[in-house]
Amino acid sequence: MSKVQDNLYIKGIYVYYNYVDRNLHIDLTPEDDKPFKHLILTGKNGSGKSTTLRAIFRELINVRAGVKSEQEYFLENRKNGVDLSYEYGKVELDYVRSYHEVLDGEDFLVVSMPAIRHFIVEQSDSSLFSLPKILSIQQKFYSEVSIRGKEIVRFRHSIPRFETEKEELLEEIENARNKLKVLREEGASGMDLLKIKNNIEGLKTQLVESRKRLEDRVFELELLEKKHNTIDPKISLSSYFEKYLIFQRKERVNAILEEESELEKLLEKEFNRLENTLQKLFEVPELKLKYNRKEGEFFYVQFPDGRTATFNELADGYGSVLYMLAEIMLQQEAFMQAHDLEEEPSGIVLIDEVETHLHISLQEKILPTLTQLFPKMQFIVCTHSPQVLASLENANIYDFTTKELVREYIGGLSYDVLSKSHFGISSEYSLKTTTLLNEAKSLLKKEEKSEQEVKRLKEISSIFNEISPELSHELYLFVNGLAL
Repeated sequence: MSKVQDNLYIKGIYVYYNYVDRNLHIDLTPEDDKPFKHLILTGKNGSGKSTTLRAIFRELINVRAGVKSEQEYFLENRKNGVDLSYEYGKVELDYVRSYHEVLDGEDFLVVSMPAIRHFIVEQSDSSLFSLPKILSIQQKFYSEVSIRGKEIVRFRHSIPRFETEKEELLEEIENARNKLKVLREEGASGMDLLKIKNNIEGLKTQLVESRKRLEDRVFELELLEKKHNTIDPKISLSSYFEKYLIFQRKERVNAILEEESELEKLLEKEFNRLENTLQKLFEVPELKLKYNRKEGEFFYVQFPDGRTATFNELADGYGSVLYMLAEIMLQQEAFMQAHDLEEEPSGIVLIDEVETHLHISLQEKILPTLTQLFPKMQFIVCTHSPQVLASLENANIYDFTTKELVREYIGGLSYDVLSKSHFGISSEYSLKTTTLLNEAKSLLKKEEKSEQEVKRLKEISSIFNEISPELSHELYLFVNGLAL
């Protein structure tokens, strides 16, 4: 069992490539009184945010798997000013702790969630439930990452040797040519000249072979890197959430029978915290989390109007919330069991399109709720939602479209302003209304209007009169101005 690395947080991300841009720096330096800052990535579709998030995950997995030399290689080259061009998503991470402390072989918690999240619970015997056993598959993946990563490092370190060999041969050929030229000028014998020519031809043959070895090595390296950097561990624990709750309930019953009051209170507190969180996020204060033992062991949600739903019957929005909660809770619990920890560990949580399936009111609440529930976890998320963007105080925002880094809390800005500044929306009105407004303004600018243009203005005025109750005061005045 490896040691656990506490307080491992990211304070900077250098994006070498994300299939759209190269060489971007995202600063995450925390405030003096905070151990870390969260990060919200935004930008238009195709701007590279999801690719960057996946690259961050792979970099963390590499380090967690003990692939040290790769990071050291990149750091060394950056310091020397070498331009590193990658054909796959690649980032380098700067940590709050020193780099050598990060790479001292200690383990740390990383939780990653994709944009497409389906919460489907596993239906099987809960008595066989064991989180560490489930995660043994993930450990095998880490071992594979470690082997591949070290092989890539070995290949990378061999390339300079091949390049040096090629340069030395080129230099030898040039020197031999210069010597041949001098001997010709001095009138050397044909035998001496032939000897030099044969030497040059031999060097040329060696050069061809050297270039071929270098090309083969670079090609093999590219194949290894492509395979290594397009694989993610598909190990999700959220589907085991119901088993976990049943197991916890049995533990609580045993604690009561064994008169272990402290353990019983702790388990009850954890369950109540979960139920309260679901009440808040589902926006149903009277919601209850119930257990059914008579018809088979399972949990279900009971709504105030009497409706019930098993976890697999919940709407997609509720399912997305449960997926995120369950994934973090179970990954954290598995990590604690694997390392015999009594306190919740610190770690890093990555979520792509955190607002997926969530109603607007829930988009405002999801990050504040998660960061409150898991205060030692640093969250790095992607979003298209103004509500998510403005929901968190201790967070930096990076816009991949504008290349803008926002360090200040933007909760005081209206969603209209955020939509325009970060999401490319040109107006606070619908696309149809905006098009009509632009057309009307263009016509009004003309000093002389044709009969057809005057008729069109009246048509637009008529349309606006029908929808005026929904318009702002500014638009109301504008419509009335057209009607005069």
